[in-house]
Amino acid sequence: MNILVQQPAMIQENKTIPPTYGKKNRLSSTNPILRTLWISSIILVVFLSLSPKIDIPFEFRESDKVAHFVAYLWLAVLPFFAFSPPAALRRALFMVPLGIGLEFAQIMVPGRSFSFGDILANIAGIALGIWMAGALKKRLKVRVLIDILLTTY
Repeated sequence: MNILVQQPAMIQENKTIPPTYGKKNRLSSTNPILRTLWISSIILVVFLSLSPKIDIPFEFRESDKVAHFVAYLWLAVLPFFAFSPPAALRRALFMVPLGIGLEFAQIMVPGRSFSFGDILANIAGIALGIWMAGALKKRLKVRVLIDILLTTY
């Protein structure tokens, strides 16, 4: 759902800045390109999770946990830039049951096995991703406000 922002006209030094009727707020608008990227990323994670054992380009002890952590961090950050805030949080939190479900589904995939460690890595990635998205959005909000102030005055 797109939220339209209506701002009143501002009077400043004998000039009137017209109200922004019907324009979307830059911070709360949704981005279809990022939505597509997020959905494509989910499809890729599901495909890789349900494929027979694949080789990770970097091999060290528990390297698959790093891959799980990074993948789910990515899946949790993207919604905050693709959807409105309440929808973004719901979508990021939905990655928890997705990760758990995929981990259980791996029991039936040749060369794969269930791992609580993978679930913990997924959840840790999601938690850090939600926190990072909030911090990034807050920082970007300040930068956008500064940009607006500098271009307005």
